[in-house]
Amino acid sequence: MFMKKFFVSLLFSSAVLCYGQLAEIEKASASSALSDSQGWYPASNLIDHTWKSWAEGAQGNGVGEYFVLTMYNYETITGFAIKNGYGNIDHFTKNNRVKALKVYTDGIETIAIKDSISFEQYYFKKPVRCQTIRFEIADVYPGTMYNDTCIAEIGLLVKKYDDKTFYENILLWIGADEGYGRAEYSDYGNNYNRRLGSVVDTDKLMLWDYVPFDLTGDFKQYKYDYKSEKWIERKTKVALLKETSSLKLRDNLPRIDGATAMYPLYSSFVRAVYPERQPVVKKDSNHNYPALLEWVYLPNVDLFNQKYGPEIHHARPEELKSIVQCNTTPEAYKRLINGETDIVFCYEPSEAEIKAAAAKGKRFNLTPICKDAFVFIVNDKNVISNLTQKQIKDIYSGRVTNWESISGVEEPIIAYQRPENSGSQTILQSIMKGDTIMREPILKIV
Repeated sequence: MFMKKFFVSLLFSSAVLCYGQLAEIEKASASSALSDSQGWYPASNLIDHTWKSWAEGAQGNGVGEYFVLTMYNYETITGFAIKNGYGNIDHFTKNNRVKALKVYTDGIETIAIKDSISFEQYYFKKPVRCQTIRFEIADVYPGTMYNDTCIAEIGLLVKKYDDKTFYENILLWIGADEGYGRAEYSDYGNNYNRRLGSVVDTDKLMLWDYVPFDLTGDFKQYKYDYKSEKWIERKTKVALLKETSSLKLRDNLPRIDGATAMYPLYSSFVRAVYPERQPVVKKDSNHNYPALLEWVYLPNVDLFNQKYGPEIHHARPEELKSIVQCNTTPEAYKRLINGETDIVFCYEPSEAEIKAAAAKGKRFNLTPICKDAFVFIVNDKNVISNLTQKQIKDIYSGRVTNWESISGVEEPIIAYQRPENSGSQTILQSIMKGDTIMREPILKIV
C-alpha cells in the first residue's frame, strides 16, 4: 500500500556544521517570573534547550524587568542569539515579545530586537570580556491576549557569524551540549516543549502519541493538568471509528511497517481491527525494575530505549517481537523484501528497492490508498512566494545555482534532499525525470 506522503524540501543557504560556538552559561536569574494556573516560567527556561519560555511576573508589560546570565568563567562575548517571545507558535502573538533590550556589561547598550519567532543574532558594538551579563526589557511588542513578556531561549555568541552560518547552525549549537543531542518533550500546561534536537528524533517521539491503544500498568503515561492540579492519564491521539469495525482480526495478524507520516493512519486501522494487547513485563530480580519482554504494538526498539532506557531493562530487539512497527520508508521496504513484515504503508518503492526485491525473486503488489502534496519550502527571509516546476528542476539539476535569476536577490542556492530510497527522494527523482540531480543527497543530518 502506498501514498504520496507530504514532503518538505528546503531550498536556502547553508553552511558547514560546527559546534562550540556559544559561551557556557552556568545559570540564569531574573527580577521576576510568572507563575499562574498554566504553569511556572522561571529564568532557567532561557537556557534549558527547550521551547519553554521565561515570562516576567511583574505588573504591567514587563518594561524594566531583567534577567542575568552567569557563565562558568570569564569569556569574550560578541553578542547573543535569542528566540523571542513564547516558544509555542500557537501562543507567540498572544503574549508580549521583546522589542528592545538594554544590555549591561562594561557600559549600557540598547539593542532593537526583531519581532521574529526564529532565532536571531545581535552583536555588541565591540566584544566584551565578562562573566555576567544583564539584559533589561526596554520596549515590547504587545500581545493580542496577554500582557506578559516572554523569551523562549538565549545563547551568548563568542564569534561573529554571517547570516548563512548562523541560521543554518543555531539550533544545532543551542542543542549540541551533552544531554541535548536528541529531541525530547514533556507536558508543561498544554504546551509540548521539545528539546532542540533533530527533526528525525522529534518525528520518532511523535509516535508515542499515536500508539494503537492506551498504555496501562508500568508503562501508563501521565501529564499534569494545571487547572485541576492533578496528574491525569495521557490517552492515545489515534483516530477512532464512530462505530465498531465490521472487520475484526484475532489470529494470524499481518505484520505492518511504514513511513512516519503514515503511522497515525495505520495505527488507527490497528486500533479498529486488531485485538488490544498490553506489554508483557516482569520485574528485574536485582533492581526491581520492570523489564519489557514483549509488546506487539511497539513502533520501534530505538524509540522505546530512547524514552525508557534509563528505567527499563532488557529492551533488546530480539525480545520485543512487535508486529506493528514504524521504521521509515527505506527500512520498511527492506524489512518487507526480507520477509520481516507483510504490509508497508509508504510511497511507491524506488528503482533500487524494486531491483532489490527482484533479486530475491519478488515483486511488490502496490495498492494506492490516497494522494498528498509534495511541497518545497524556502527560508522565511526569502522573497520568493512561488516557484514553477521548471524552476525547481533547474535548481536541482544545477542549471540555476543563485536566487538572482529567479528573485533578483544575489544569494547562493543550496537545494536540500532526503536520503536515497526515502519516499520523499523517490518523488523528487520522479519529478526530475530526464534530468540528473546535481549532487548526492545528504545521508544523515546530525
